[in-house]
Amino acid sequence: MLDQTQEATLFLAIFTIWMSFLYIRVFDKKVKKYIFSIGVLLVFWMTTKIVKIKTTGTLESIMWYLYYIPMIFIPTLYYGCSEYLAKTKGKKRIIFSLIMSALLSLLVVTNNFHNLVFKISEESIDKYTYNFGYYIVYAWIILLLMVAIKNLFKSNKEKRHRNIMVISAIIFAGIIYTIC
Repeated sequence: MLDQTQEATLFLAIFTIWMSFLYIRVFDKKVKKYIFSIGVLLVFWMTTKIVKIKTTGTLESIMWYLYYIPMIFIPTLYYGCSEYLAKTKGKKRIIFSLIMSALLSLLVVTNNFHNLVFKISEESIDKYTYNFGYYIVYAWIILLLMVAIKNLFKSNKEKRHRNIMVISAIIFAGIIYTIC
């Protein structure tokens, strides 16, 4: 059985290889930028997880909060890519989603000052409860993913829904893994 560090390292390698192959196979320059950005966030996500596991104290706390930045921005970029592929001309919606995601990330990163996302025990960072900000963050992530999938189904003129379902299943499996 793999420990958490080995598991995160394995996922880091898989994400890097998968995103590299995907990046090579896509010809649209804008989609490539989205893929590259999502790939960088996935690598950052797994790296922060590895560093968090190996550290304690303030650095552990910082890594724990930084872990949420990719969790918020990966669905945001996925949504932005779906808007582009659906040709919705929703530039204002993409900008709004980026601003909202930045604000939610700021809410998480500054949690020590207000405890709106997590109420952390003074004994250990591992002893915490969720506050209403946490549920807002997760509702935002789920909303972005659902709208992105809807956009992709709507825009798929060739009716290759199987490809969309595979990508969506991977994303939702990642969400379930993160929640549990």
